[in-house]
Amino acid sequence: MTGLRNKLHRNDSYNSDWWSIDLPVGWVRREDQECTTFTSTSSPGVLQVSAARKPNGAVSVEDLQDFASDFVNGTGSFKAIGSGATSGITSESVQNGRYWKKWWLKKGSTIVFLTYNIAEESKGEDWVAIDRMVSTVTIHE
Repeated sequence: MTGLRNKLHRNDSYNSDWWSIDLPVGWVRREDQECTTFTSTSSPGVLQVSAARKPNGAVSVEDLQDFASDFVNGTGSFKAIGSGATSGITSESVQNGRYWKKWWLKKGSTIVFLTYNIAEESKGEDWVAIDRMVSTVTIHE
């Protein structure tokens, strides 16, 4: 029975060339050219992840804010996040009845952009899973 229990509670990982993330049980991925989308049959929320590399030098906080300004459009403010070699900024907003949280993480020359959205009335339903997934993002240099 212990072996079965471990399989049921085992997390999966997704690894790209530039980043990786741990997935809770029940979360699956779909890869597109622009991003990787993570969903769960038990949640109406969606987490999407993409990455970019700066051709010369390390990504600065100013680079992140410049990159993020294309996606925020004045709907929220940035909050600094991170620890160790990975750091970044995050922003939250509500648009057209949907709650959005976005993260721009950096390490070296790589930016990983994560976007989570869910109907505003469902906000918080899968927050523990989303928070945990985002905290496991590792950027590969």
